[in-house]
Amino acid sequence: MLFFGKAECAVCGEKYRAGDMIKLRDGSLCPVCASKLSSLFPARASTSAENVRAYLEDQSRNRQLLSRFSPEEEVGQERKLFVDRHSGLFAFGTDAELQAGRLDVFLLSDLHSVELTVTETPLKPIVPKEESFAYDFDLILLQEHPILPRVRARINPIPVETRKHKIVKSYIHQIYLGEKEWKGGVAATLFGGDRRAAEDYLMYYTVGQQMVDALKKGR
Repeated sequence: MLFFGKAECAVCGEKYRAGDMIKLRDGSLCPVCASKLSSLFPARASTSAENVRAYLEDQSRNRQLLSRFSPEEEVGQERKLFVDRHSGLFAFGTDAELQAGRLDVFLLSDLHSVELTVTETPLKPIVPKEESFAYDFDLILLQEHPILPRVRARINPIPVETRKHKIVKSYIHQIYLGEKEWKGGVAATLFGGDRRAAEDYLMYYTVGQQMVDALKKGR
């Protein structure tokens, strides 16, 4: 069976253990090539080998940007926005990726637009008829870039899940804008008692808006 045999990487041509393959649209990717991709360029079934090769070939240009990238601003917690206004550069990632030099660095002047999106995904309920949802927070960037003209940067490392009720997003957004106050009873009445999920939602929503503001400031 192929699982126990060897496969050929569609990008570098090397043979590797087939059980370690990452499927692409027109082949598969070996672990070595996959390790060179950033979190902003995940390999998935809709990605072509040509796209991956183009990304890897562009890394020489990215390394030049990294060499002069010295961020003086950070926004976020686990996953952060790093901004170097002196050099007009920014990047998304973790502290570990910054220290290892494994970030995609972009020019502030190339940024066309940025917005925060919140995706609500229904979950299989633990209790019958109970509403369960997961929320993910992403920044969507449109920019002038040879490989990554559209970037989706995930802010939360794991989904914010509520097992009892939908997050009332409009209320959370009003709290962020200062139009309503956060009160202890809000979680019990609007979020089915799931205060932790509501607090996490508010935290990531606030961080996302702060990232949007920081990027718009530099344009």
